[in-house]
Amino acid sequence: MISYLNEKYEQEFIYVDYIPKDLNQSETLIAYPRSTGYGNGKYAVTVKTKGDTFTDDFHDFSVADLAETLTNAFLTEQFGDSYKFISSPLACDITMGEVIDEKFQWKFGAENGIFLLEELCSFDRLEEFAVKYAKFLYEHELSGRHRIEVLKEMPKDPGVWSNYGSDIYGNRGGYSLGFYTLYCNPYRVDDENGAYHCFPPTVYRTDWIKYRANPERPWLVESDISATYSVEEYLAKYE
Repeated sequence: MISYLNEKYEQEFIYVDYIPKDLNQSETLIAYPRSTGYGNGKYAVTVKTKGDTFTDDFHDFSVADLAETLTNAFLTEQFGDSYKFISSPLACDITMGEVIDEKFQWKFGAENGIFLLEELCSFDRLEEFAVKYAKFLYEHELSGRHRIEVLKEMPKDPGVWSNYGSDIYGNRGGYSLGFYTLYCNPYRVDDENGAYHCFPPTVYRTDWIKYRANPERPWLVESDISATYSVEEYLAKYE
């Protein structure tokens, strides 16, 4: 499986884990391209058996890097350097050579986390920023799932960010006031190999949650609002 990756992509891959075949599991290998640095989970590659050959979910990671660069530039324009951005690719069906005028043709999607201090973007103004962010995504034809979190303070401990799902979300770490999620694209999962595929968005779905100021029961919320909009309707908000 490693030889398959090395030969197909003409670069060296590092073995991480191997799962043998059983009744409910295809033979599976997990590896990293050496060029990205060992242990960078964002660039994990999964190889599975498919009949007499293999399938993999490796993509041109420079596409992901470009999407991150553009998003960081947008966020810096909005907030300077007082934000935190974490991105994890979900789907990539495009190469760098196919990206034209910084447009990804709805063929790249990521799960993005944007963390903002309350003093930069109060919870009451969160949706206004989300619409502006959605316009950026639409301009560059970027798909994905996006969560914008408003924090009381920015964690300084790197360990918090490495486990931000439990240490920040849900206010368990005492940092989060609430969040706004934006789904700018529906996903289809290919049952044959488990890959995600992006499509041009027809709707935007949003979830809006504000935590109660109750340290003993932080999972309770003051508001839990979900809504679905057409693209045109959502992008026209606040005009």
